[in-house]
Amino acid sequence: MRHLASAIVLAAGLLAGCGKGEDPKPAAPDPAEQVPQKPVPAPEKCGRILVRVVLRGEPPKPKAIEVTDAECMGAHVRGELRDTKVVVGASGELANVIVWLDRGVDPGWRWPVPQDPFVLDQAHCMFTPRAGTMRAGQPLEIRNSDETIHFVHAKPRLNPGLNVSLVPGSRMTLTAEGKTRTFMSQEEPFPIICDPHPWMYAMLGVFRHPFHGVTGTDGTVTLQGVPEGEYTLKLKHEKYGVQESTVKVAAGGDAAVAASFGE
Repeated sequence: MRHLASAIVLAAGLLAGCGKGEDPKPAAPDPAEQVPQKPVPAPEKCGRILVRVVLRGEPPKPKAIEVTDAECMGAHVRGELRDTKVVVGASGELANVIVWLDRGVDPGWRWPVPQDPFVLDQAHCMFTPRAGTMRAGQPLEIRNSDETIHFVHAKPRLNPGLNVSLVPGSRMTLTAEGKTRTFMSQEEPFPIICDPHPWMYAMLGVFRHPFHGVTGTDGTVTLQGVPEGEYTLKLKHEKYGVQESTVKVAAGGDAAVAASFGE
């Protein structure tokens, strides 16, 4: 087991940031970090944002994925893998929409960064979750739960790129202090792929504040503990793009946002 762990670390170290001639770049400085810190408003001065997202029109039929990798083909029944780009509930509820507060959050407010890692797994030759959010500086754990080698090739614009391989059954945790660091700067959702398996795709957003989330199969997500005020809310779906909306939050109140995506 010790030899296997060493091999994993070595492979990851050799491949980090080396995908297709990419040069690692330093993270862009976050202007918010230069703003003097101020107290976060008390809970009684905060409210919630309740978001519900639906799909306009008929949902596309999930297409069978053409699996070309021999080991993946051996692990799945022919036609078993289906495109999950668009996941829709019985009444048109749209899942996997990343939601976050884009403008209006005071840059002087600071919240503790979670020490539990955000987990991105590769299972059944798919990324899980397909859409996710994490805090800037939060540990990131990447896993390979399959019996074939996978890559985690992240393509951010502001943070340094990431391109590592994981042998079957392995995992790696990226931290703020590690040689291969977690994502340290706020950044709107960016793609993550597995180069040998082009159907594998995930989208990850990184935020300095806690007001973000992803819609579930019921098409909803709730942003808790938002200080009273006016904000710009952004929503992004892998297929249907980005929308934004202005929302006002009252102390102790709920602000409802209804959004729809479609062709």
